[in-house]
Amino acid sequence: MSAKDWYICIGTETLGPFKTDVLSLMLKQNRIQFADFAWSSTLGNSRWVRLYQLDEFSRSMPPYPDVDVPDGDKKTEPKTEPKKELKKELKKEPPVCQQFPKIRRFERVKVNAVAEVQGIGEFKILNIGEGGIYVKSGSPPQLGTDLKLKLTSKAFPKALEMTGVVIRHGISTEEPGFGIEFTRVNPAHKRIICEYVCECLKEKSGGK
Repeated sequence: MSAKDWYICIGTETLGPFKTDVLSLMLKQNRIQFADFAWSSTLGNSRWVRLYQLDEFSRSMPPYPDVDVPDGDKKTEPKTEPKKELKKELKKEPPVCQQFPKIRRFERVKVNAVAEVQGIGEFKILNIGEGGIYVKSGSPPQLGTDLKLKLTSKAFPKALEMTGVVIRHGISTEEPGFGIEFTRVNPAHKRIICEYVCECLKEKSGGK
């Protein structure tokens, strides 16, 4: 393991290894949080440590505010705005995330599908979730690589297009491959994935 290799733990899933600059970029893009746990062999222990406790990443935290704290002796009157006449709003269809049960970002289900990655090739998709996929590959792209994808499967009514980023490589307990987190998905295509995942989870739980 390189001295700059890091693993992170989110929920029950271990991701990595990542280089320091890749993790810093993921923090800036809010794909991971400062409260998430990380580990490297260079720490000299067998315990996870929160990212904000590590010098390599604490420097990426927001700086101390330049403004003074509010003066507790001064009372500020709340601003009053003229009352506005309430208008009846037309009933709108709730967002996709409200129409379907909340799915954890690392909750995945099996799928018989293929991912066509622009400029790289086609890969068999081993599992899929609302937020990403895991594909089979013996030579995965580098972590942090941005990708343009097209997913095709008999389970989907049409090909699904989106962009994503490589967030992890398969570990020893998995089939060789790499994980892709979606970064931009057409809402209609996301709906299709949500419906498929929810149906699979429903069948897995016995239709409950």
